[in-house]
Formats: sequence, C-alpha cells, structure tokens
Amino acid sequence: MKKSLLVALAAALISPLALDAQNIDKKWGIGVHGGALQFNGEGLSEMFKFNPIRPVVGINAGRYINPWLDVAGDLNIGGLGWAGPNFDYQGDLVGIDVYARLKFYNDKWLNQNSILGPYLFVGFGDAIHLNKFYYRRTGFSADFNFPMGGGLRIRLGSNAAIRLQSSFHLTLSDTYDNMSNKGAKGNLNDRFLMTTAGLVFNVGRKDTDKDGVFDKFDKCPSTDVGLKVDLRGCPLDKDKDGIPDYLDKCPEEAGVASASGCPDKDGDSVKDSEDACVDVAGLVNMQGCPDSDNDGVIDSKDRCPKQAGDPKFNGCPDTDGDGTPDLDDKCPNERGRANLQGCPDSDGDGIPNAEDKCPNAMGLPENNGCPVVKEETQKVLDQALRGVQFETGKDIIKKQSYPILDNVVKVMQENPSYKLSISGHTDNQGDPAKNQDLSRRRAEAVKAYLVSKGVDASRLTTAGYGDTQPVDDNKTAAGRAKNRRVEFKIVF
Repeated sequence: MKKSLLVALAAALISPLALDAQNIDKKWGIGVHGGALQFNGEGLSEMFKFNPIRPVVGINAGRYINPWLDVAGDLNIGGLGWAGPNFDYQGDLVGIDVYARLKFYNDKWLNQNSILGPYLFVGFGDAIHLNKFYYRRTGFSADFNFPMGGGLRIRLGSNAAIRLQSSFHLTLSDTYDNMSNKGAKGNLNDRFLMTTAGLVFNVGRKDTDKDGVFDKFDKCPSTDVGLKVDLRGCPLDKDKDGIPDYLDKCPEEAGVASASGCPDKDGDSVKDSEDACVDVAGLVNMQGCPDSDNDGVIDSKDRCPKQAGDPKFNGCPDTDGDGTPDLDDKCPNERGRANLQGCPDSDGDGIPNAEDKCPNAMGLPENNGCPVVKEETQKVLDQALRGVQFETGKDIIKKQSYPILDNVVKVMQENPSYKLSISGHTDNQGDPAKNQDLSRRRAEAVKAYLVSKGVDASRLTTAGYGDTQPVDDNKTAAGRAKNRRVEFKIVF
C-alpha cells in the first residue's frame, strides 16, 4: 500500500504544471487524479482491515463558493477485490461523488495563497460495480455511499496546485462481493478507502471587479462591487446619455452631466423638472431663472432688471433711501415723502419743495405753497407801495413817508418769520441806465430806514428794475406816477 501511494505521489509531482486551483477570481477548476482503492467486505469483516490495493483513476471538478467552502465532484474508475481461502473476489467500480469541502486556508487559520492548504469534506456518492468471482460472473449493480475524508492542497506557485486526498466510503449495502455478513461479527456493510494524488486545472477567468463579466471582455474592469452592469461590464445606463444609472438622477430620460443626468433644455445646470425658467439659461440658486443685475430678484419679477436693487422694491434701487424706489421717485437724489412721489416737503404743507414758492413756510396750494398774508398786513404793504415818496431825481425819502414805513417796521416785528423783498421802479423818462440805478438806490434807502428801526438786515432784500416793469401807461402823467413806486412783498 505504501509503495503504491509513493508512486502515485511521485507521478503527480513530475506531471506538467497546470493552472492554480479555483479561487475568488477563477472559480471553476477541473483536475485529474490517480491512486489506490482498497475494499473491505466479507472476506475481512473487521472495520479497519482492508484488502490489497487496486488502482483507481479519475477526473474532478470544483466550484469556489467563498473562502471557507467549495463544492466538488469526482468521477472514479477502479478495481475492488479480496482473496479468501476458498475463492477470490474481484470487481470493477465506476463511482460518482459530490461533496462539500471545508477549507482551512481561508485567511483565518492559513492564508488563501499559502503553500499548504488542508481541508475536510463530506458528501454523497453512487457506485456502479461489476462483480467477478472465480466460479461465476454477476451483472452490473448500483449502490449509494457516503464519502468523507480530508485532503491537502499543495500550491506550486501562481499557476499550479497538487491535490492529495483520502476518502472513506460507507455503503448502504453488504452485497458488493455478493456476500453478506449479517449476523456475523460486527454486522458491517461493505466499505472502501480511496487515496489519490493529482493536479487541478483552473478553467475560470479573472473578474477583478466581481461584476460577472470577465476582465477580457470587461470594458469597465474597475466597476465598484455591487453595481449593476451591462453585457460589457459597464454600469447600466438605461437612457444612453453616458451617465450610469447609479449616478443618474433621471435614469429613464437622456440628460447631461451638468444636471446629474437629467434633461437641461437651456443648459444652465438646473434640470428641467426643477427649472422655473426652462427655456432661459439662469442661475442654480435662482431655480434656473436669470438675474441680470445679480440683486437676488429674477428678471421676470424685477422692475429694474438692468439695475441692482432691493428685493423689497421688486429689484429697483432707492438711491436716496426714502422708501420710494428710483423708478417711482421724481426726486431720486433727495430724501422725500412717499405721498409726494419721493420729493421733499421741508415745511410739511403737502407741496413738494420744487413746486413750493415758500418751501420753508407752511402755506396753501392755492397760494403756491406760501402762507396767506393777513389782510391788515397787506393793507400796510399796499399803503407803502402808494405812499412812500422821494425827492425828485434822488434816493432821499420824504419825511411824510416815515409813518408809512414805521407801519412796515411794526409788521416785520410782529411776524418774525416774514422776510421782505423791496424793489424800486421808475417811469421811462430819462436815461434807462440812470433810471435803473435810481430805482436800486431808492430800494436800498428804504432798507436802510427799516434797519435803522430795528429790522434785521438779513430779512430784507432789495432790487432795482428801472422802467422795465411798468404797471401803467407811461404816456400819461397819471400812468407815469403809478410807475414810480417801491413795492413791498412778503417772502418766506
């Protein structure tokens, strides 16, 4: 027996090297083996007393399941027999075994690539045998059996492995040798022991990314484990837009990468289903709508789309900060009031300064924003208009005019908010330039008198108009008399 085992082992070692045994990359393996088969039947009924060695050869196949487990199957052809005192038994056996292989080279005890890889196995088999006796021949018969045992994988580099294996087969019958030991010592069924050595050939192909497509045919050999792939080994892309489904937010619709695989009609990187302005390129933070002036208000809602403004004014600026946007502000550079279209009203009389003849004094619209002068005050001014007299051709006030001017002083003292405009006028007699100068000097003479009586000079203004503003016809003496005058006008 020992000699036969050594021969079988030597034959395996000197055989040409083959591919490595099945592994995580190359899951299928086939092999050839040969060795010895020993039978235990009625001639030798003790449990571990086997008959002389008979040869056995076979082929095997295996499939990698995980680092701990393989499934395998063997087809064996060999001889059975024993020699008794009265007759000999010989038999031919064809056996098929299927078994699970528990590996101890699984990276827990030994590395998967270690030289030595021990394993245990158990399985189920069927043996077809032809029995031969010295005195008669029987036909074919079949019998189930249970193989169990262990083995050793010897790794010879990256491309070869030797398989050494021994299996004990327990049959379900006691008739392999056409004899039964029922009632005999031990009352055992027939059984046999098979010891083999051989090589295992790998017929699988490498699949680096474990996607089911061999590297040779895999156009995307580095796909992440677990991703669904097509027949080329590339991630599925149902809509054929070049963006794999696992990255495509719209896997059923062809889209673009900038919109994560979704359609983007206007090319603004906002997918159409979320784009509020699907036909116009816009901004991502504006739901795909444009904002030309970058003021946070989309153009379609911006009253001033070309000027950066304030969202509370629908995108329009308010330069003077008065709460009225420039678009509606008639005085965009002056703080004003909303009810006056953004224009100021200094005296608060409801008339904007630009239209108010008296912007610093509260007045009435019918008086152009100026206060209404009291009737008695206006009488004083009218009297002064008619009653102030000067010496002929001079700017000297006649003394009889003093009481009239004193009334004017009283008006100014009683109304400190009043200002007084004093203007001198002449008729058209004489040189116009001299007339203008005379009218100016007479207005200043009146101012000097009022100041001498206590009226602040800053409240008085003068002007001379000569003969340019007549109030009557200069062709008559009466008309010329009216044109020679000093006018008094209250201003604010």
